[in-house]
Amino acid sequence: MPQVTSDKMVQTTSTARARSASPSDAGGVIIEFAVILPLLLMLAVGIIDVSALLRSKHIMAMAAREAARVASVMPALQLDDARVMPVLDNIMRQGGFDPANSAKAYVRQIRFTPPLEPGDPVTVKIQHVATPATRTSLVVQPGLTLESQSTMRYEMRSAAIGNPSLPPAAPPKTPPPASTPPPSPPKRPPPRVTPPAPPVKPPSPPAPPKPPAPPKFET
Repeated sequence: MPQVTSDKMVQTTSTARARSASPSDAGGVIIEFAVILPLLLMLAVGIIDVSALLRSKHIMAMAAREAARVASVMPALQLDDARVMPVLDNIMRQGGFDPANSAKAYVRQIRFTPPLEPGDPVTVKIQHVATPATRTSLVVQPGLTLESQSTMRYEMRSAAIGNPSLPPAAPPKTPPPASTPPPSPPKRPPPRVTPPAPPVKPPSPPAPPKPPAPPKFET
């Protein structure tokens, strides 16, 4: 009798589940997925585009900082000096930029106010027109300009800055060191003479004993 009751309960539960899984419920799930899927795709595409922009910005900042460091110690530095640009271009090419490709081209400049003196700021500036990493991007629009610059203090001394016809300034002359007399040897104190000790007197011999007095006799 209990076994029959258990079988009836199992049959009733399976029947209720079969009724709940109606075609209308399946259609609702499909509609919800169709609404959420575009949002998920837009979020994924936005993450890809923003990550590409941050990577490009990081590479530009690193190249500008390294070029500014080289320019700050370059003797007779000129505007857009060709001796500094290869350092910047090497880092940019390693990061995927290419001046021959319009989508990955960039503009670089070295700026300062001549005449350049030690301690003056030297700025290296890089600009790049970014393109979205995906063609269906709604986050990054074409024509977005990325810019990065780095400024350092100039450390070299030269009078030919801004005028290539002038020869570089001669290094400052340092005065010869003043001749100093050789140090005199340290004075030694005179030797200390100790006086001789006084002679020791031998002890005097003891006095001889007195002879006894003669006895007196009474008369």
